[in-house]
Amino acid sequence: MGVITGLSAIREAIDSRPSSFENVSDKELTRNIEKNGERTIRFVQELDESSTLYNEDLGIGIVVLEYQHPDLYWFRVCDTDDEEGACWAAEQGWDSKMTLYINVVDVNTGEVFYLGRSVYGGLGQQIVDSATERGTLTDAVWKIKKTGEGMKTRYSLNLISLDDSPVEVEASKLIDFRKNVIREIPSSEQEAAVRQVEQRVKSKRQDDDSSDEELAW
Repeated sequence: MGVITGLSAIREAIDSRPSSFENVSDKELTRNIEKNGERTIRFVQELDESSTLYNEDLGIGIVVLEYQHPDLYWFRVCDTDDEEGACWAAEQGWDSKMTLYINVVDVNTGEVFYLGRSVYGGLGQQIVDSATERGTLTDAVWKIKKTGEGMKTRYSLNLISLDDSPVEVEASKLIDFRKNVIREIPSSEQEAAVRQVEQRVKSKRQDDDSSDEELAW
């Protein structure tokens, strides 16, 4: 399954969710939105190449089936469908996550960042539903607002105004999810890669200059 692209495939994956999936709703990480803050954004990418405003140079948002490390919440590996069968991470019983990754731009500052959200409820599902119902994401200005913290964190997505002018973002500024965010590791190499990260975290956790997440790459 791994990386899923195109609204039809995304909707099919959402609708066929196995009962083993955790209903994570709004617990996923949304980058660069401060506590009780908000961002006015435009989506840089569509979720389907058939969208009338799809821009090949800017790429497309993706949905990824991932498995989350039981102790390092930020460390996940992408599901593989290689010839060796199930992922090592899946066989260990790691929690399954179905996450939407999409680039956006702050219309006030020009900063490009990305949203990484579960598609099972909350903001991630709102984005997928809007793309499905409206046929596009990039034709409008949106406001994302964050309230609460911890398990009570919630995000809301509201359409502010329509704007079908081209999104002014250089392709070089976009986050390449397959290179820099998700970890597509062959099943036969997953255990070794995971143990390496675990050892790196263990040996450097006392270093004030390094966060656990920075050690993953």
